[in-house]
Amino acid sequence: MEMLQRAKFWRITLFVLVFAAGLLVLWNVRGILTPFFLAFFLAYLFNPAVSAVNRRGFSRGISIALVYLILALVLGSLILFGIPETFKELNRFAESLPRYAGEVQSVLDRLQAGYQQAGLPPGVIKTIDSNLAMGQDWLADKLQDLINSLISLVTLLPLVILSPILSIYLLYDWERLKEGLKRAVPSSWRGNAIHLGQEVSLVIRKFLRGNLTVAVIVGALVGLGMKLIHMDYALLIGVISGVFDLIPYFGPVIGAIPALALALLKSKSMALWTLAVIFVVQQVESNIIQPKIMGDSIGLHPLVIVFALLAGGDLFGFWGMLLAVPAAGVIRVVFKYVYLKLV
Repeated sequence: MEMLQRAKFWRITLFVLVFAAGLLVLWNVRGILTPFFLAFFLAYLFNPAVSAVNRRGFSRGISIALVYLILALVLGSLILFGIPETFKELNRFAESLPRYAGEVQSVLDRLQAGYQQAGLPPGVIKTIDSNLAMGQDWLADKLQDLINSLISLVTLLPLVILSPILSIYLLYDWERLKEGLKRAVPSSWRGNAIHLGQEVSLVIRKFLRGNLTVAVIVGALVGLGMKLIHMDYALLIGVISGVFDLIPYFGPVIGAIPALALALLKSKSMALWTLAVIFVVQQVESNIIQPKIMGDSIGLHPLVIVFALLAGGDLFGFWGMLLAVPAAGVIRVVFKYVYLKLV
């Protein structure tokens, strides 16, 4: 009995040491892991479609080829029609930035002249001037960060090429990888681990499928609406609205700010038309699109979602807000499962 306990102790010790060494190696090479993480995400996202085709009698390889052929056609259409137009709008926007900055400065100058002539106490005027200067510096920094982020997107091109290739290998061996992962879990924990993994996977998959679909539809509707009212940068505004729509509650508001700001710089009537388009799209999203596609995909109380968004944004910025809700959903599932097992 003592020998068995000693052997078990050394097995656990060896496992912990190997696991820690593996984490250390991954940390040291973290700079090259992004394509692999993205490849795993793609494989996870497209595995249900591949499995559905596979169940219709096609081999695993043919199923992967068919799914990726459809994906290639969609991406090819975006590259041929959408991306060049987006870059054209980005270039036009970058060229127009000095003009927009001048218009914003003239508005601020008129505002400053107005409150200085209003007979306010000198201390109040000084405070307002200081806050306006801080606001201008903040806005300039954010615009520069935006431009730098857009330029850095070019560095993602190798990932766009490499990650789908890696994901094909992962998809082809997906079932074997799952079986290997199951065997790595001790047999006494295996049943619970499999059940918990299925629950977590269901939450993540429902969130991804629903949110991505809703965001694409909202972005397309906003872009189309902007085109119909002859708003500048319609495609770019649609892309921004779609991306920020991935963030619940706050996302649509944040995504609407750039469109309204650009519209105000053009004319007040254009700002009203832009606000009308955004309002109509948000009503369609809230009352038609989301109930049909999303439902109660995460099962979290709205207060919990707001807290998760604020915490994620405070800790990790935009990406924290983007991933806060699925992370909260996973934590909820794990906590509920562990709690029920303990009590």
